Amino acid sequence: MADSFDRSLKSEKCGCYGDCKDIKRLPTHVIIQRQLQDVIKSQAEMLNHLDESIQQQNSQLEETYIARETEKNKLNVLKKSIEDRYILKEDFIVVDSALKEERFEHNKTKHKLKEVTDKLDFSLGEIEILTKQLEREKASFDSSYKSIKNKLSQSNDYNRELEKKLTESKKRCRVNEEVIKTKDDEIRRLQDQVKQLQSKFKQKVGEIDVEKQQELYIAKMMEGKKTKAKALPKR
Repeated sequence: MADSFDRSLKSEKCGCYGDCKDIKRLPTHVIIQRQLQDVIKSQAEMLNHLDESIQQQNSQLEETYIARETEKNKLNVLKKSIEDRYILKEDFIVVDSALKEERFEHNKTKHKLKEVTDKLDFSLGEIEILTKQLEREKASFDSSYKSIKNKLSQSNDYNRELEKKLTESKKRCRVNEEVIKTKDDEIRRLQDQVKQLQSKFKQKVGEIDVEKQQELYIAKMMEGKKTKAKALPKR
């Protein structure tokens, strides 16, 4: 109805609502109708705005309700959790005592672990020192071993040379022994010959002595005869 009235107003001379100079020429009922139209339009806008506001409030209320339900559910869950976790005072004392004991044992274990860790670090330091010392000794041993090995190799060469000379000396000794044996045999043979010659010489000397004694005896006899002959008177 308002739309049809609005169209009838626009069918007038200028088709405007109240800004035209010809508004004074309009009939009074038309002006009243236009004012009522404005009031109705304003109220309709207010109603639309109010409806939007109500819808927003309803939406907020729904969101608030949902949030409250969510909070309520959370509270129920929390309450249930508290009820599940709730323990008696006596049980709490026992658990608290056990927890304190466990903490005490944990601190003891932690202290022992620190002591063991310190000892381990000290042992690792000693092991590192000993390892370095062992490496130095090993390097020194390797150097000494190489030197001794070289000397031993040279000594082996020298020993082989000595063995070679010894073998040659043994050969010469065997040759000399054979020569000496031959000479010994020759000496024994010559000694036997000397003994034989000495025996013959002694025998010959003995014979010569006998002959000399015989000659002396004969010479004495002849001398005696001559002496007797001189002593006889001449006739």
